[in-house]
Amino acid sequence: MEDPESLRVRQGNTMNKAIISLATVLKDLASTKSDYVYYENSAVTHLMKDSLGGNCLSIAVFTIQNGDLKGSSLTLNYMKYSRKIVNFPVVNDSKALGLLKKYRSEIIISQNSTGKGKIDSGDGYNYKIVELEKKLIEDNLDKMRNADEKSRLAQKLAELREKYNQLGLFFKLIIKTIIFI
Repeated sequence: MEDPESLRVRQGNTMNKAIISLATVLKDLASTKSDYVYYENSAVTHLMKDSLGGNCLSIAVFTIQNGDLKGSSLTLNYMKYSRKIVNFPVVNDSKALGLLKKYRSEIIISQNSTGKGKIDSGDGYNYKIVELEKKLIEDNLDKMRNADEKSRLAQKLAELREKYNQLGLFFKLIIKTIIFI
């Protein structure tokens, strides 16, 4: 069994490296200037790649300690950086993936035709991204509306079946009374 103090000393460098690399990733994601974020500095940031800048919504809980001004200040700075991070999560269905594939191929074709090796960050590219995001959001809204409509129609169908069964019993009762008369 290892001494807790020596374990804490041995893990200190790894924890500091993870905290520093997390701060760097948060700063890079929060700034609009950086085109690329390097997640591979530590295992922590590499594991958090999808949750920080990927295709998901994330909730972070930041805690500060009373009396620890330096630590609380750093925590509040990290919180400030994380508030500036903007993700556009998309439900990964076949339609959305197909659209993304199509537009990625169009971007590659346009890059090859212009002779540029990298994506141009001009207004046309940003406009295209905004249009794609808008289209994906509209598709997701349509999917939600269709699901609501489907559940409403299923409920209506169940009500109609119940009424049909009641009418069937009613007519059977009438036929039996007519036969007896």
